[in-house]
Amino acid sequence: LNKLVSRTQADRIMVHYNFLSAFAHPSKNGVKLWQSRQRVIVGINAYDEKIIKDLIILYVAKLMQLYIRTIVYRYRIDWKILSSEKYDKIIEELNTFSKDLWFFDNEPISYDVWWSDVRKQAAQHRGRKISSTEILYYDDPYERLRKVRAK
Repeated sequence: LNKLVSRTQADRIMVHYNFLSAFAHPSKNGVKLWQSRQRVIVGINAYDEKIIKDLIILYVAKLMQLYIRTIVYRYRIDWKILSSEKYDKIIEELNTFSKDLWFFDNEPISYDVWWSDVRKQAAQHRGRKISSTEILYYDDPYERLRKVRAK
């Protein structure tokens, strides 16, 4: 990503890229995703419609927040003429609205910290060394949001 993001951020972006790609074009990850979703009782949708709609809305809000923030930043730097208060408010509202989507540039919510601790304890029992300060990122945006909404 042209050194615009850190390695950790790039890894996080790939989680979302792989998830969203499964809906857009065939890939090995997409096939695995669809196969795992097919292990359900016939006639029952593999995705909870409310969760998938929430996830779509969160992605739209987060991507719009990043897009507007980038444009406002460029105008401030390049032209120094933009009065950005109204845009700053929109950016903050979109950021607040999309906080349940732990993306590459924001902080985890309390669920993520708790779930990371659970995963780290399991890994430590298997002999893996994991930094006590690191918060482990998730692999599946849909499953994460489903669990967040269930809490």
